[in-house]
Amino acid sequence: MRKAIFWDSAILLPRPEAAGTLAMCAYGQWKNYLLGTEPDFLQQEPFLARFFSGELVLPPEGLGGPQFFRAAERTAKFPTLVYLATGEPSALVRALKAGWHGAYLAKPGVPHLGADITALSLAEIGRRLL
Repeated sequence: MRKAIFWDSAILLPRPEAAGTLAMCAYGQWKNYLLGTEPDFLQQEPFLARFFSGELVLPPEGLGGPQFFRAAERTAKFPTLVYLATGEPSALVRALKAGWHGAYLAKPGVPHLGADITALSLAEIGRRLL
């Protein structure tokens, strides 16, 4: 089974558990992909780059409609299971509407918004994906 998780770059830094979580997911046969607004994010963070199979730069308006999600699936070679890991509620809702699963990095007291995984840390997301 091809599994892919698209990580919102905004939740990765400055979290110290980012590298360990990405490594754990890669070990669990997940392909990690980065979604970011800066085209050179992985060049700025070389210690994280080795854990990613690819990256997509978001358009200025952020996550778009279904076309964006289909393009992301093509980038990941059409995985059978695909997640978006984000801390942004509107991005999570759009991913769920596009048929993706969601991993939501929540703040205490914030509802889960229908995410498959709601966690307070990246490490918890990684553990629950395995």
